[in-house]
Amino acid sequence: MIFVAGDMNTLELARPVPRGSKPDTHPLLYIRDMLPVILEDSRKTDQETEERRRLLFPQATSEMEFMRLDETDSKFEWKKGWDRFFNEIHDVDDDGKDKVVEVLVPPAPPERGFYTYYPSRAVKQNALVIASFDGPGATLPNSADKQPFLARAPWGEGTAFWIASGETWQLRTFREAYHERFWTKLIREVGSKSINVVNKRIVPVMSRYGVVNKPTTFEGRFEGLNGSPLRRDLSRPPLLIATLPQGAEPKNRDLVLIKDGEYTGETGRVVDVKLEPDGKGGTTRNLRVAGMKGDPALTTMVDARKVEMVIPPIKFKPRLGTKPSLDLDRKNDGWFKVEFVPPTSGEYKLRVQYEDAPDNFYNHKFTARDEVSPELENLKPDVPAMLEMASSATSVLARITDEKLREEVRNALKAPAAAAPKPGDPARKGDSGDERLKLYFEIDGNGSGANPKYIPDCMMTLKPTEQRKKGDLESLWDKSVVFSWNKDTGRKAWFVPIPLEVSLVDGSDFSVGWRIPVALLAVLVLLSMEWLIRKLLRLA
Repeated sequence: MIFVAGDMNTLELARPVPRGSKPDTHPLLYIRDMLPVILEDSRKTDQETEERRRLLFPQATSEMEFMRLDETDSKFEWKKGWDRFFNEIHDVDDDGKDKVVEVLVPPAPPERGFYTYYPSRAVKQNALVIASFDGPGATLPNSADKQPFLARAPWGEGTAFWIASGETWQLRTFREAYHERFWTKLIREVGSKSINVVNKRIVPVMSRYGVVNKPTTFEGRFEGLNGSPLRRDLSRPPLLIATLPQGAEPKNRDLVLIKDGEYTGETGRVVDVKLEPDGKGGTTRNLRVAGMKGDPALTTMVDARKVEMVIPPIKFKPRLGTKPSLDLDRKNDGWFKVEFVPPTSGEYKLRVQYEDAPDNFYNHKFTARDEVSPELENLKPDVPAMLEMASSATSVLARITDEKLREEVRNALKAPAAAAPKPGDPARKGDSGDERLKLYFEIDGNGSGANPKYIPDCMMTLKPTEQRKKGDLESLWDKSVVFSWNKDTGRKAWFVPIPLEVSLVDGSDFSVGWRIPVALLAVLVLLSMEWLIRKLLRLA
């Protein structure tokens, strides 16, 4: 599919839809999903449409035959046709022949070019930006990248191609054949083969989530231009380039990418940070950045909000190591690995790149979060495990005497999918319908469990067991034994008066002078009996 953007219909396609909308109710979402770019509302941008602009070719290669406008140019000189279109000034000599009068050199305005483009909000991860619009302010939001003019991406087994303007007819103003060749080759390219060949030389194995200050290992298989596995002893191995999340504050010696201003798209290192009043009661964070264009002496001041923090490129290392070995060279399979340690939480933009060709890269989104305990990491209940642990409902249903209530409880309880018999399986002994029902309940009963309101119906009402006793129980451990002498006693044993009286008093009653605690007296009696028994056994 080739999509040519316009001012009217593309605006309708870019209009926002309610959150959670599906293509069934909003059919235009089918087309939006196919596009290599995410559309922006064109009413939000203010374009200068009175001057012609050139195109830049950030990811175009000689393999893209439709980019070779002039058949007289070789495959590797495809860009010369575009340079003639933008920069050559022609005139007719006295003999009526066409001749080149002047060749313009950028940044001089082009002789021919394109006036406008439909804005994009972002480029999708699997897309390739073949050409971008070289105009002032023509950048993606919150990025230093130019607006895509030509882009392609895989869709199913085919290709989706984006042209940001209907002005390709401008090629005809220079040479009729240029316009004809571009469209003929483009239709043949898009219609004949899949774009899935893009990035085919990088096979990434990368997680999308990690933990702050914990290393995450990324792996990838790389192939050279000839399709063979990448060698282990490379002087310039593949790189991992990471852009920190938005909101990270640059500090001294941090590497930053300038998004706006004179040095847009350049990378430099922060050498000084200054906080200056903004005139509104707040402060502005300004950075002095050095090293743009590879010149350490070149410095500039830039607002911290107009830069992105980047991590110095990390080199991939071969999985088999770099030790010289003929045996390892024979086993080389092109797999490399790298460890990435996210310094802060948020969403990172990662880029895996091997600089043998502009299109040999892979973009990746990676989210880092703060470390949490394993108990809090996954709070989702394991419903299948709980269903497996739950008791069978057979005995419970059997003791419900009300037939109507029993059927209601049976219908409320749900059998787990694992317990349900598969079609064609022989019935197991004792595997009745009630055997598969589980006593598993969930709040509201909307999930895999029954409503908790049936729990009282599943329980038995036990009658209390009554135990009767005569009088109150009296504890003797806190009592004391008191001995007293009463010569006027009336108690006798075998007609002999017994003046000694024994009584129990409260141990906390200090009004009684001499007393023996009951517990102490019991211990003394037991020990005495033990000692007496031992003596008698020895005498025997």
